[in-house]
Amino acid sequence: MVTLTIDGKTVEVEEGSTILQAAEKLGIEIPTLCHHKALLPYGACRLCLVELVGPRKSWIQASCVYPAEEGLVVKTSTERVLRTRKIMIELLLARCPEVEVVQELARQMGVEETRFPKKNEDCILCGLCARVCQERMGVGAVNFANRGTEKKVGTPYDKHSSICMACGACEVVCPAHCVDLSEVTTRTPRPIPSEFDEGLSSRASIYIPFAQAVPHKPVIDKTTCIRLQTGACGACEAFCDAGAIRYDQEDTIEEIEVGTIIVATGFDLFDAGQIGRYGYGRLKNVVNALEFERLSHASGPTGGELLTSAGKRPEAVAILTAYAWPGNVRELRNAIERGVIASTGPVILPKDLPPRLRVAPSPFRTLSVPLGLTLGEAERKIILSTLEFCQGNRTKAARVLRIGRRTLQSKLKSYGL
Repeated sequence: MVTLTIDGKTVEVEEGSTILQAAEKLGIEIPTLCHHKALLPYGACRLCLVELVGPRKSWIQASCVYPAEEGLVVKTSTERVLRTRKIMIELLLARCPEVEVVQELARQMGVEETRFPKKNEDCILCGLCARVCQERMGVGAVNFANRGTEKKVGTPYDKHSSICMACGACEVVCPAHCVDLSEVTTRTPRPIPSEFDEGLSSRASIYIPFAQAVPHKPVIDKTTCIRLQTGACGACEAFCDAGAIRYDQEDTIEEIEVGTIIVATGFDLFDAGQIGRYGYGRLKNVVNALEFERLSHASGPTGGELLTSAGKRPEAVAILTAYAWPGNVRELRNAIERGVIASTGPVILPKDLPPRLRVAPSPFRTLSVPLGLTLGEAERKIILSTLEFCQGNRTKAARVLRIGRRTLQSKLKSYGL
């Protein structure tokens, strides 16, 4: 162990630790863009500069690469340090003026504009993507190319990489969010669908199944974990300060004594894909009841806000409700003929009723009609049944059908009424 002083506070860290790690232990924030806990120190962005105080002089060093030494005195917020950091962020702001993370750091440092010519690049050359690909994934599909002002990150000869696994690690670590996997490989990334969110969101290979899981512990998906599949990665082990990650742990069956066993059988959710006309499974924004529950729940993938697959608020939401009909097929047909179901919405059809129903077009509320009818016939039956249900009151019938009174009048006129 070595002892050093940072901003007047004494801290003890393991030998081989960096000044940045020692500062983090004290809760002292030092800005950085190229540092990542799962990767080796690199010192590219130069934003983590600190001042080291010696007996005769002081000097500036990058805290992410400088080792903690016994008796070292470090200052993180002197005028000299802050001035140098501002110059570094100005250079980054000149290179990437539209990158959000650079803009935010510039605001925090009080830099509103850069004095240097702007280039409008999107890559800050932190090297995180290349380093995670090489150090953690053991692949090296992307790396630095060229030198000086022509330096960039890309694949060999700017061609699609044949060794890229499309794991997406480079996208995850990129602070500028400028990595486009389609430019790196022809392989299609395959996100892991979240079982709890009904596939509406993705999850990691190491995850807690759901918020109320018992025990509330993370698990590793052996079928998707790169470490268990190829022996590479291991990033979660580097992040876990408690040292709780054990890749060699096997599943075990344990017998325990309990006082009470509660059996929750649940139910089988209806497969909405069986009704092809609604587009479930084909149209992205058609969801079933359980998926809608996850979307509207505060712990769901959108935090309870109803959003489309594109992340936008829908202009309108149509909900197809259903009412169970306890009778047989004949009773169902008779009920439809009498208009009993005509104004209440669709029904859950008995299993012995073939799925050959016509669907009434919007905006009519009833979606289930007798077999063998055309759309025009179904529309006529719904309108007449609703009018009868409303005892001939056309204003009320138009309100029930959610159409204008003039539209209803026109429809009835075409029926000779």
